[in-house]
Amino acid sequence: MHGMPNIVLIEDYRAQSFLQAYPDAFYDLSDYFDIDDFADYKKAPTSFEGGQYGVPFDTGVTGLYLRTDYLEEAGYTPEDLTNITWDEFLEIGKDIKEKTGKYMISINPNDPDDLRHMIQTAGVWFTEEDGRTADISDNEAVKEAVRIYNALQEEGIAHINTDWSSRVSAFNSGAVVSVAVGNWMTPNIKAEESQAEKWTVVPIPRLPVEGAVNASNLGGSSFYVLNIPGKEKAAEFLASTFVSNKELYQDLVTEIGAIGTYLPALDGEAFQIRDDFFGGQKIIADFITWMEEIPSVNYGMHTYAVMDILIGEIQKYKSGKSLEEALEDAQKQAEGRLSN
Repeated sequence: MHGMPNIVLIEDYRAQSFLQAYPDAFYDLSDYFDIDDFADYKKAPTSFEGGQYGVPFDTGVTGLYLRTDYLEEAGYTPEDLTNITWDEFLEIGKDIKEKTGKYMISINPNDPDDLRHMIQTAGVWFTEEDGRTADISDNEAVKEAVRIYNALQEEGIAHINTDWSSRVSAFNSGAVVSVAVGNWMTPNIKAEESQAEKWTVVPIPRLPVEGAVNASNLGGSSFYVLNIPGKEKAAEFLASTFVSNKELYQDLVTEIGAIGTYLPALDGEAFQIRDDFFGGQKIIADFITWMEEIPSVNYGMHTYAVMDILIGEIQKYKSGKSLEEALEDAQKQAEGRLSN
């Protein structure tokens, strides 16, 4: 084990694939902190069989960033896009495109991360609650998310990007009205200083299914200690920093814009500041409010494998395959992949 780090940072979508495949490789941190001090939705990805292995770090809480000047030009206010469904977003987007010529949103068909945050608004995932059994073909949230994702493209209101730089360029250049994404995008939006005071953030749209909420997550990560010599010291280090030091979280949000999930720290002054770029909105406080409403789901071991399967079937759906058939075929492929 020579040369291994004591502490690793793992994205929440990937954590269970490591914890379940290599349970002995991680050190149980249950005795070092209280998981109830962290955002509720972080518990499922960071624990395994009664053990608490991850110290939750940053949140990927999502929001809908909006160009207020484009909305105004089309006769809308941010309130008109607050707490709406994705179908309402689609209809408003068609109207705005007609009136302003601007695309409503930018998406990458080869990396549809929008599907992940759409589905989580309904409090479900592409798997059953065990995180291991595929749940695609009978899953109303998955079906609605795929239908809407396709409709955004079919209706001509989506700008298509192909990679990170073209995604950022879509909003920095003023080509799109909105960005639906995790809060970690804020620094990239603020990088285009000429757009100061032209942006606001409202809650993410929800899927039009029963029980869905206007709060979701995209990304985020947590700290883990490897079960190797020095593990106690590493655990003590985390206990003295990320699970107790409120000032540290103020510094992180101020210096790099990272919003933590350690609840006792989140009423600090740094989280209450008004952001002039966003017209004086307390955007960090708003993100924290939405973070506490994120539905908890089990991301399981195969989030990215299932995403790959879905990408392939969505392409076939776009080419004329029925939605039901595409999802049934995705289900079969996922069952084959998940059983291994």
